[in-house]
Amino acid sequence: MGYNPGVFSKPEANLQYHEGFLISRHSRDIGDQTEITLWLQTADGPAKLIITGEKPVFFVNEPQSNEAASLLASASISFTQRTLPLTDFAHRNVVGFYFDTIQAANRASRLLQVEEVDALESDVRLADRYLMERFICGGITFAGNVTRKQGFSEFRNVKLKASEYSTMLSRVSLDIECSEKGVLYSIGLDSLMDSRVIMVGETPVDAAKYPWIQWLTVNWRC
Repeated sequence: MGYNPGVFSKPEANLQYHEGFLISRHSRDIGDQTEITLWLQTADGPAKLIITGEKPVFFVNEPQSNEAASLLASASISFTQRTLPLTDFAHRNVVGFYFDTIQAANRASRLLQVEEVDALESDVRLADRYLMERFICGGITFAGNVTRKQGFSEFRNVKLKASEYSTMLSRVSLDIECSEKGVLYSIGLDSLMDSRVIMVGETPVDAAKYPWIQWLTVNWRC
């Protein structure tokens, strides 16, 4: 279930469009609004896309919507609601409840759960919903105001949509060895670029025989 009010459909002449492949996505509250961060791999290197002001949402079937609204208002949880052209699995119309922050949405869904009011799709994370509603699985066409950072480009006021873009990704296998008390012993790394083991301890006298082992005298914990 979801509702997408639409993304850009016509190119704007004053915007420069780029393509990238989605690597990771995160969402959090910044003050009284939300922030979604998408990291992409592009032909020009890593790109960080920042989207602000998206509203977390869950859905309540129409017969329970008035009760849900009353409960949230009594708890002083700010929200807006909208009847949507959607139905639940029982074919009942649903109402979307929108919140300014992730914290408010989580608080609202917990309250309704206690009162046995179903908050449908309240477990869908904001960044995941944002991508799903735009049918983004990997490739992205995007544009925005860019700032060059050290090692990456940051884009704000972003417009984006799904694309067929793909790229070759580098990858690394990581293995961490710790004691049962969390004391770090070693970290093993393997990729096409490099393979090594980082060992915690004093460098032995015969260390030169094992150039793939790097010794560090630190007190790290897992």
